Amino acid sequence: MLLAALTACGGASQSSQQPSTDTVPEVVAQATQQLVLTDNGVGPIQLGMNAADVPAKVDGLYDRTAREMACDDEIITGYLNDNTMITMDLDEDDNISGISVSSDAPVAIQTTSGEPYISR
Repeated sequence: MLLAALTACGGASQSSQQPSTDTVPEVVAQATQQLVLTDNGVGPIQLGMNAADVPAKVDGLYDRTAREMACDDEIITGYLNDNTMITMDLDEDDNISGISVSSDAPVAIQTTSGEPYISR
């Protein structure tokens, strides 16, 4: 959250001054690296996405995935250095029906409920 505030402040001060060509690409690069959890998903992981389309890794979020059983439900878990960062619940059609993100995950939360879990 602090990073977002600093980015917003940086953008405001640049609009009152002449932007240099060196800082504009740098700000854009930082913005594209920020993962944001919304009501629809986080980064390239979106509700309704088929399990076959889940990326093998998402830089900054997880470096590997594993398809597992949790109780009677099938899930995909994303790990970063053997720590669980994201869990994707799958429905009977093998589509993502819920996403939960670890509090240790480097994501900005921008959900309407404020909770780091979204479901369909």
